[in-house]
Amino acid sequence: MRASLACALFVMACDAPQVAFNDAGFAVFDAADATLVATGNACGTNDQGEPIGGCSAGQFCISPDEGFPNGYCAPDCRAAPCAEGDVCFPSSAQHHYCLRGCERDGDCRQREGYVCRAWRPGARPACVPNEEPIGRRDDGRACFATEGDGSVGPFLAPLPTGRFARAASLTRGRFEAMGEAEVSLAVDATGNAVVAFMGVDNRGLYWRGGVARVAPDGAVGAVTVLHDFDYPDTLAPGVAFDRAGRLHLVYVANHEDRPGNFLRHAVSLDGGVTFDRARSAFADVVCGLNCSSPMIAAGPDGDGDAVYVAAIAGQRDGTGALQVARMAADGSAFDPHSTLARLEVTSNARRAPGIASLAAGPARGAVYAAWVDRNVSHALSALGDRVNRVRLRASTDGARTWGDVEEVSRPEDAPVGHVPWVGAGGGVLHVAYVTGGLTGAWDVVLATRRDGDTQWQHRVVNDDPARCATHAFAGLSVDAVTGAGSVLWLDNRYGAGVVAFARCAADATVRCTRNEAVSDEGFVFTTARDPLRWHGTRSALARGPDGTLWGAWSDTRTGGPGVYAARALMR
Repeated sequence: MRASLACALFVMACDAPQVAFNDAGFAVFDAADATLVATGNACGTNDQGEPIGGCSAGQFCISPDEGFPNGYCAPDCRAAPCAEGDVCFPSSAQHHYCLRGCERDGDCRQREGYVCRAWRPGARPACVPNEEPIGRRDDGRACFATEGDGSVGPFLAPLPTGRFARAASLTRGRFEAMGEAEVSLAVDATGNAVVAFMGVDNRGLYWRGGVARVAPDGAVGAVTVLHDFDYPDTLAPGVAFDRAGRLHLVYVANHEDRPGNFLRHAVSLDGGVTFDRARSAFADVVCGLNCSSPMIAAGPDGDGDAVYVAAIAGQRDGTGALQVARMAADGSAFDPHSTLARLEVTSNARRAPGIASLAAGPARGAVYAAWVDRNVSHALSALGDRVNRVRLRASTDGARTWGDVEEVSRPEDAPVGHVPWVGAGGGVLHVAYVTGGLTGAWDVVLATRRDGDTQWQHRVVNDDPARCATHAFAGLSVDAVTGAGSVLWLDNRYGAGVVAFARCAADATVRCTRNEAVSDEGFVFTTARDPLRWHGTRSALARGPDGTLWGAWSDTRTGGPGVYAARALMR
């Protein structure tokens, strides 16, 4: 449960059908609103801007801005004791609220994203927003069981194995960190995989980036720790090979004692063993208050290759703007950046870029950027929101100019704040994204558009027969010749976490193949952002020039998050 609901409170009186939140995110109702409303009831407006209702006199309507889906009626427990059974929750030094007491999740507005939890050890449980939803049945059981595992059905056959070699552990015992995630993957001409990732150092002081090299036989080389001469934090590194074999690296460099941070770029000529001194890809003014979601891609442009970097740059209004810059792969400086997306305000929504991906090629000058525009008026919108959108822009001239924004997601989707991977090949374009909502019932969707078409076609990649489990942390690779898309993701259809894979033909009218297990090692599945448990916001898939396919991901099979990679034995 978040420990801060810090906003100034303003008092306003209104009739229930005319409820609206004020700029501070709260509405307060006086004695004119005499209707008795139970603690924890919905209030204010929903995500479509439609009024839900008001609260009783003396109650505050805590808004989605502060992480309470569809509002939450709550009295101030410092002004008067909570009603019997309710729980006093000190949200901040200034504000203490009565939350609805409960015994089970079903006592709360479960389908709106609330669960029954104690806000601290020893406290009585109350209905609070679920900040790490997991897809389960209403009684808390796993969505499916396999025959012979001792569980109660419904039963679902186990995922077949055999496509991938045994997963190699890249970080356990090789990288002095308490947890590693946020993988990026590139494959060289000889089939070696290079995996970049980040983790919290063992002292809990810094985020550090790392790069590991894995041979086709699964042998793991020494891990390179990324050191920036000026910044202790090296966040979310990404890697890409150009056709000359140069490995390009991008990451966010951060120093907590300095305002803002930088998007940095470096090159390795030995496959990631060593890197030259990093340089800022953007001027510091471009990052503004913050840079996040660093991205990188390399592809053919003119007579050579170009490398493209991007980030979500923080703006003074608290939102982000998607910035992209290009450089010749053998160049020394990036061209001035382009802004592809920024805050969008409509009559009933405020959206801004939250997380993104880049892809280049296989056509000369082809570059694609896909991103999730998040609802900035909902603190939990990264967990899936109907206001969120997955969008795309394309360039045919090496990121010098860009086409119009395309809507990739469907109107009924509630995109999650995980990386929406994009890739092209065989005359088609694919975008893989996660959609769901605050209950954790999330699906991996593959959107496909043929060259020259304007309409996207959509397939759900996971093949379990009911929308129940969480399928997330996806990765995508597209065959440059056939246009088939390969997708890797994590899910909890059987309760324990599983790494899953499917291949989807270029023809979007053909269902994706039966889901397969990449690894037979289970783990504790979570959607938490706690660095000691989290899986990041992505997995990764990449092909080498010879067609060798690798996958990489983070899971908790050893107790804490660690990075793993596996090579596909068949195409």
